[in-house]
Amino acid sequence: MAKIKYLHISDLHIGDKQQNGLISQTKKVLFDDIEYILTKIQTLDVVFFTGDLVQKGTKEEYILLESFLSELWKIFFKRNQNPYLLCVPGNHDLERIDDNNHPIQLVMSDWINHDIMEEYFWTPNNPYQEFVNNRFKNYMEWYKETAIKKPENLKEGFIYGDFYSSLKIDGINLGIVGLNSSFLQLHGGDVKKKIGVYNKQINNLFSEEYHNWIQKQEISILLTHHSSEWYEPKSLTDYNQEIYCNNSYIEHLCGHMHEPSYISKSLNHYGLKVHRFNSDD
Repeated sequence: MAKIKYLHISDLHIGDKQQNGLISQTKKVLFDDIEYILTKIQTLDVVFFTGDLVQKGTKEEYILLESFLSELWKIFFKRNQNPYLLCVPGNHDLERIDDNNHPIQLVMSDWINHDIMEEYFWTPNNPYQEFVNNRFKNYMEWYKETAIKKPENLKEGFIYGDFYSSLKIDGINLGIVGLNSSFLQLHGGDVKKKIGVYNKQINNLFSEEYHNWIQKQEISILLTHHSSEWYEPKSLTDYNQEIYCNNSYIEHLCGHMHEPSYISKSLNHYGLKVHRFNSDD
């Protein structure tokens, strides 16, 4: 039986000063846990990281992240494994500005009450897109330059952090779509029901080929940082009707909750199943 084996990690927060006294201990526990999992699953094809890799999105933090991941991959190398790294940014992976009264940030922070969400924001080379992408510039530079293995056919989107890719693993076509759900969380505070992912992110990635591409994959996985319970109403409609719809994904992996939660429903036309291994079993 063909199998795809993956590891899902989220909310590492490298660079958080509150973690300084705990990071070495936490890293040891995590690495020991991963080594134990590897003894059970034997092989590992992909590592998915669903955001908040770092704390404030600075270049210095991404240097620390690269060092951390290099140590992690040494564990994989010891078992002759070299999995792909596929990730989406979280709300801590962007570099925020100090001026909360910046006019563009004010508009983006009140996105749901502005017309730019309908068309203008999604037109190329507008100042709002430029402002948002500049916040994720350090993230994108890190991911492009990382020494960790990535898919060669990764296609980037209109918003930094959006991508799709297809991998052939054990004879199975695995499709991965990553959507940046953090591009509206440009400030602190409560953003529940004020952010989201949008069909226009998909349209800019695929043009008119989204559903055709999905149908060509035997298994597809969606990555975001926020779960759908954080999405504002229009985004939630796009998500349910156009993105995470029937005959699309077998799983939606996300983070941000800082507590484990698992809901499974198969939305893949092949009817394939996902089996999870938990290290505390």
